[in-house]
Amino acid sequence: MGPATVAAMTTDQTSLMPDISERDKLAQCWGLGWQLRSRSLYGDLTSASTFGHGGATGTVAWVDPVSQVSCVLFTNDPTGARKFRPRVSNAVAGSVLLM
Repeated sequence: MGPATVAAMTTDQTSLMPDISERDKLAQCWGLGWQLRSRSLYGDLTSASTFGHGGATGTVAWVDPVSQVSCVLFTNDPTGARKFRPRVSNAVAGSVLLM
């Protein structure tokens, strides 16, 4: 993909939508197909540039372009994964930051 395509996919698109409340815009920031800056999915140790997507079964995939780290977690327990996803993300991001 070209740089302009990647930029559009990872740039906030929801803030431009007039029918979405300001609260929802802050809570769920989306690019084109990618959720942006989600601490509940990507943990606390990823950069503000991190983007990714969570699935209905608790799965999550994210990319942090600043640290050049990515993580994919497959699960089939959405309730159990809710607490597990940010912890795994922090473990992955933290292991690279410590190097």
